[in-house]
Amino acid sequence: MDKEFRERFGMFRRTQVVRVAGVDNRPEIAELEETVKELSTRLTTLRGTAADAVASQLQGVSDRLDALRIKPIVPPHIEEIELDTTWGEDWDKADAAGRREILLDLNVRVSVGAPTGWRRPVSERLTFEIRRPDPEADALMEAAHQANL
Repeated sequence: MDKEFRERFGMFRRTQVVRVAGVDNRPEIAELEETVKELSTRLTTLRGTAADAVASQLQGVSDRLDALRIKPIVPPHIEEIELDTTWGEDWDKADAAGRREILLDLNVRVSVGAPTGWRRPVSERLTFEIRRPDPEADALMEAAHQANL
């Protein structure tokens, strides 16, 4: 199995897939809009230092509101980050449990077939299957997110 893994994956740079949750800024935008209205109302009744303090607050809230309005909704997405090591280097350093995790990360399934014939070596009975991620599950997750917007 070591030989098979090194031939298929050993030379490739290791990557890590990170799912980034989406962000919905609309509730914060609504809250900031209310704050702007309240501060604007207060500002008309104040003078001097108090008016300057409220004007400063109002400017800060307005700046934050402008920044959030640029991107009110950030949908969930997947980022692929390239690491500094190759799969082969990490495979060589890993113990049995670590190698199992590497195989799981790569969606690899290793099966040992039934012995046929007299004393057939295990290495000849191994199947090394690479399973692709489920795009249907990803689509369902995206649809659920869109339904909540």
